Amino acid sequence: MVLNSQRRFEAEKWTTVLCQEMETRLCENAEAGRTGAVRRSNCTVFEVFADYSVMVDLEQRTCSCCLWQIDDIGKGLGSNGSAAGVLLPPITKRPAGRPPTKRIKVFGEFKRPLKCSRCSVAGHNRKTCKAII
Repeated sequence: MVLNSQRRFEAEKWTTVLCQEMETRLCENAEAGRTGAVRRSNCTVFEVFADYSVMVDLEQRTCSCCLWQIDDIGKGLGSNGSAAGVLLPPITKRPAGRPPTKRIKVFGEFKRPLKCSRCSVAGHNRKTCKAII
């Protein structure tokens, strides 16, 4: 709770949508990308000339150097076409057999000792009582 509170307090100080680290990284990448020449192949495919030629497909979110795929792992569309920001529950399998019905006891909880209703001695019940009637 304290950690979440501290992070929320720090995030309220931000003046941009991104955090400071990602904002700096974005600016560095934008500056590095300005030096290359870009040639359009079609609506979504571009060829970027920097030190070497790279093909970038904006629709598929891929590039021939594979840096975009490495940098954006899990941020694009998932394999099932869903948005990557949505986390699906893990696929689970029910174990075989009847499910357990015995309750798990809490730490410090103990079983009440038996007390015989006939002789009032602890440790056995009326059915197993060996006292003389």
